[in-house]
Parts: sequence; C-alpha cells; structure tokens
Amino acid sequence: MDRILAIDPGDVHVGVATWHQNKFIDAWEVNSNDILTSVKQERPTLIVIESFRLQPWRAKTQSWSSMDTSQQIGAIQYIATDILDCSIRTQSSSIQSIIKRTPFYRAHIDEHGKPSSPHAHSALLHGLYFIHLGRKG
Repeated sequence: MDRILAIDPGDVHVGVATWHQNKFIDAWEVNSNDILTSVKQERPTLIVIESFRLQPWRAKTQSWSSMDTSQQIGAIQYIATDILDCSIRTQSSSIQSIIKRTPFYRAHIDEHGKPSSPHAHSALLHGLYFIHLGRKG
C-alpha cells in the first residue's frame, strides 16, 4: 500500500492519520464538514476507517438523529471506491485497546509522541493496527 489514510469518524470532530509506504506522516483532527475534502486531497490507496455500531445503551440518545457519523462513513466509502478507486477497510473501535498493548504502539509514541487530539489518536491507533497486525479488526 502506497498511501494509507486512517480515519476516526465523528459528528463534529474527525481524526485522520496518514502513512506513505508504511512510514508515518502525520495525525490531526478536522471538522466533520471538511473530511470529504481531506480524503480527496490526500488521495490514499487504502482507507482504514472505524466502523459505526449503534450500541443498545446509546440507542435512546440517537433516536430521531440523522445518524451523521454513519452517513459520513457512507460518503467516505463512496469517494474511496467510486471516485478514488482505493480500497477501504473497516475496524471495530475495540482494536484500540489491543494495539495500545503492543510494542509497535509504544515505539511509535516514543518516536513521534501522542497526538494531542483524542480523535487523531484514535485514527493513529486504527492505522497502526492495520499496518502492524494486518487484520480487519
């Protein structure tokens, strides 16, 4: 994979992290209104994105919601496959606790530091998991 873009989607804030030929480039946060533009500008060959699952304990707060995060994921999937012709992989949020226990994570934080934004950090975790453990998640 030449250029990997990892995304932590969200209603307001979206985390993004990039790698070029498995070398870490950067992790940052964008406003949810800007993520589609960012995806197009980055021109990834692979997108790793956290999947959206409506947990039962959160269902009540999502009642009558427009489900912005799931719509955002769908829009990113459309851009990835139909416009950019790039692959997309989804991962559960549960991979974050797994990758944090690995030497890959510790080495990355020692070398690059931890992103200040929790959303950028989440995107970083998804990318590291894909690169080092190579699983869907």
